[in-house]
Amino acid sequence: SPLAAAVAEASDWIGEGIEAVGEGRTEDGRPCLVVFVSTLDQATRDRVPATMHGHPVVLSATDTIRTQDVRRD
Repeated sequence: SPLAAAVAEASDWIGEGIEAVGEGRTEDGRPCLVVFVSTLDQATRDRVPATMHGHPVVLSATDTIRTQDVRRD
């Protein structure tokens, strides 16, 4: 789908304040690309387009996302 293609392409943005990307819904229920940001400054806003593959892009504030070590005993 075009939205899945947008998510795949936007995954290249992860880093420097952008923590993750995914599919979501706008406040009025339309499918959108959600960009989870830990730094919501002008530089981050400038890196993210308003739309992608015809879908709106929504910025969502989050904390820094870190991977966890998984122990298997």
